Amino acid sequence: MEILWTMEMNRANDEIREIILRFLYNKRKRARSLKSIAATSGEIKRELKKYGLTENQIVTNLDFLIKNGWIEEQTKNTSFQSKK
Repeated sequence: MEILWTMEMNRANDEIREIILRFLYNKRKRARSLKSIAATSGEIKRELKKYGLTENQIVTNLDFLIKNGWIEEQTKNTSFQSKK
């Protein structure tokens, strides 16, 4: 991955948002199919924790980016049948 920041605990929200956007950009750039372009919140959290970010920092800033139109959220509805 091309993120070159050092691991710091006291990052500004703008820097965290830039890290998230850069991660998503790099993922899209490497994608070989439409299915591999999308990233789940779990995948984003797992990868960005490697850079010293907490789950709270990631989720708060990811929510900000979604609410302000920087990232488009897509939900996938799945159904299943219980044994009853």
